Amino acid sequence: MHRLAFLLALLLIACPAPNDDDSAGPGPDDDDAVDDDDAVDDDDAVDDDDAAPVDADGDGVPADQDCDDTNPLLTSDCTLFGDGSDGAQTLPDGFNLNVDSTGGRAEPDGIARRVVVDVTSEQINVENVQGFYTGDLAVLAVVQGTSADVGRWEVVEIATVGNATALTLASAPSGTWGDVNTDSLVLQRVPQYQDLTVSGVLTASPWDGLVSGEVTGRATGIVAVKAAGSITVVLGGVVDARSLGFPGAPTGGAPHDFGGTIAAGGFAGVDGGGAGGGDGAGAPAGNGISGEAGAASCDNPGGLGGLGGGGGGGKLTQCAGGVPPTGGGGGGGGSAHTAGLNVTAGDFSTFVLGGGGSAGAGGGASGANAGSGVQTAPGGGPAAGAPGEAGGGAILMWAPTITLNGGLAAVGGSGGGGTAGGTTDGPGDDDGGGGGGEGGMGGSGGSILLATDALIGSGVAIDASGGPGGGGGVGGDGCCGAIPGSGGSGAPAGGLPGGGSPGVYGGDGGAPGGGAAGGVAGGSGVIRVVVNTVNGWAWGSAEAGDAITALTGGAAINFHAWPP
Repeated sequence: MHRLAFLLALLLIACPAPNDDDSAGPGPDDDDAVDDDDAVDDDDAVDDDDAAPVDADGDGVPADQDCDDTNPLLTSDCTLFGDGSDGAQTLPDGFNLNVDSTGGRAEPDGIARRVVVDVTSEQINVENVQGFYTGDLAVLAVVQGTSADVGRWEVVEIATVGNATALTLASAPSGTWGDVNTDSLVLQRVPQYQDLTVSGVLTASPWDGLVSGEVTGRATGIVAVKAAGSITVVLGGVVDARSLGFPGAPTGGAPHDFGGTIAAGGFAGVDGGGAGGGDGAGAPAGNGISGEAGAASCDNPGGLGGLGGGGGGGKLTQCAGGVPPTGGGGGGGGSAHTAGLNVTAGDFSTFVLGGGGSAGAGGGASGANAGSGVQTAPGGGPAAGAPGEAGGGAILMWAPTITLNGGLAAVGGSGGGGTAGGTTDGPGDDDGGGGGGEGGMGGSGGSILLATDALIGSGVAIDASGGPGGGGGVGGDGCCGAIPGSGGSGAPAGGLPGGGSPGVYGGDGGAPGGGAAGGVAGGSGVIRVVVNTVNGWAWGSAEAGDAITALTGGAAINFHAWPP
């Protein structure tokens, strides 16, 4: 008997009772920190090998791998929708995230600062920490520059705010982050609304290369918001990133690449005839089709534009016995118009703003007159090419439900129309007209990212299309005979070779200038939508595909299943 009692005592020591906090082996141990193999351990901190893993929210992800096992929408990223700390907000019309604030904040809801020290760890140094607080979320992005990291971005969480310039993140950003000496690296706060209603315009300030706002906050062209509950854009409301991207080339300039740097080329033809612009020294080639020069004769007007400005008209009177007149200059060759694109990755692993359009080529100058045997200055001056327009900005939105009865627009701007060639009664008689200027290129569309469990909408609500080009300018009329010639008409937008027309000589007076080509449209932007359902239809169904096609007007998008 004593031997049996002794063996039972040993057995109890080897096999503790249920809920024994010191158990290292199998058996119920709900409060243990380490679970070896038991079937009941709801409170364990580490639960790698349960026979029946806990999945309280039913999303198919075990509790030990789920960042929030009470919310089936959150699995690996519990900051995806934010914590709602900026409250429920109905924003006033014209609300600018880079400028305006809600909830009594002293600084803008989407304040942005320039990063001033290379990012190699969780330590971030900005020009001024004012506006950032512990628990804030922010977009870290290499917006512009020359390094291979342009386009890299990540949503980061601010753990602590140190001195006047130092922030510490909850974890170090992944990858490399360019060079702050050559790249524009920004940190922009992402407001965490509970519910957000947009009934007017929600926007940001146009990207300006981080030139302004060192004290009050930078202008980024990025509209980025999160909501823990829902985002609703009501009928008539718009999240507006139109023309907030990289600026277009100014008048007389040439193309921008996607990073906004300027290349030379596309200048007007020279005085007195000759080929038009094309590419400048050391710059990418233009399209190589210049406007035709005006003939050095008494009866020919300036030539039409190629893919550029119109040619200038010749000077016509008193040919006999005098110094021969000269022909008008050829129109500018125009820019290649292949720059200014949006190179955001389809999966949004990188994103950039929409590229600015290239400027139109200038028209050719009119030729010099030989009136009375004395060569004089040219008459009508050539028109400058129209400027290109800015590309669309970026829209980044995260919420469990996004309702779009209004719209999201990251559209590129419309290229400027080419101006008319000049008509001038100069020192000589019967002065020729200048060639018209080419229309500017439209800006490319911007970048839109939506991450939501349920997308609800009607009409064409999501638009990141490129802006149209501007029309070509007309040639200047001839001056100033009894029947002066009329300048050639400019071509509509589209940049077709020979789209402009030559002037029509009237039989007396100076020859008119030729019309210019129209500018080309900007390239399309990039749209990525990550959803569970669209208008109630599950992702992957034909009905969901039809619904997203209707919402985007048939634009090509990256349509991805939840989770992100």
